[in-house]
Amino acid sequence: MSIREAVAGFLETSHATYVSFFHVDESSKTVILEVPVSLLRAKAGKGVTSKRQLAYLKRNIEALFDLRAVITLREAQQLTDLESGLRAALLRNFPERVTDLYMSFPTGNATQVWVMVKEELDEADGKAVRGHIVDYLANAALTSEGIEFLSPSLPEPSIAAILRSLKAISPGGMDQIMNHLLKRGYACPSERWLSGKLDAARKRRLIVRNPLGDFSLTSLGLELVPHTRSGSSSDVERMLLLARRRRW
Repeated sequence: MSIREAVAGFLETSHATYVSFFHVDESSKTVILEVPVSLLRAKAGKGVTSKRQLAYLKRNIEALFDLRAVITLREAQQLTDLESGLRAALLRNFPERVTDLYMSFPTGNATQVWVMVKEELDEADGKAVRGHIVDYLANAALTSEGIEFLSPSLPEPSIAAILRSLKAISPGGMDQIMNHLLKRGYACPSERWLSGKLDAARKRRLIVRNPLGDFSLTSLGLELVPHTRSGSSSDVERMLLLARRRRW
């Protein structure tokens, strides 16, 4: 069963008939749920919903399917056309960055915008896309309650991946390890999460920590990092990093 089919089944068993449309974006692990504003009430009932019920639905989906749930509210076809126009404009002006866009119109002229991007944007690209959105909304007499970028979810690093990064930068602190993993295409949920992984590796005698708080591999840890002769091997990467640190 696909994720989309599983979410559809959940919405059906939950009697969430107030959800008029939903879309699952597996790359960013996000589900977009569209709800007509006309069905929003102070209290949930048959065929209608409330903010409290929507918050409950969102929490359940995120817990059950490990997906981020985004609820967009719609009022009229005109607003849907405005979303289509902004989507088209972003895809035309930022084809290498933006893949899709969704808007919510919770109240009056206020909007919330979620932009699906191919990869996490740097500061300059993020500023350019935000500026384009703000200008578009202003021309349509709309205000922004928030603009958020949704990028593809990066895999969490295994112990082996953490050891390889540590081999390249050793000795390295928490921030250095996290930055190196990010450059290699991994994501660390939090510093606490990485600290737990490093503590587990230390207990297995794969790494040691010096009095300054920096980590290094033990001989046992080195044995677990693959040795290759390719230009992208951990040995070559470490030599290049050491060369950059050296002061001539």
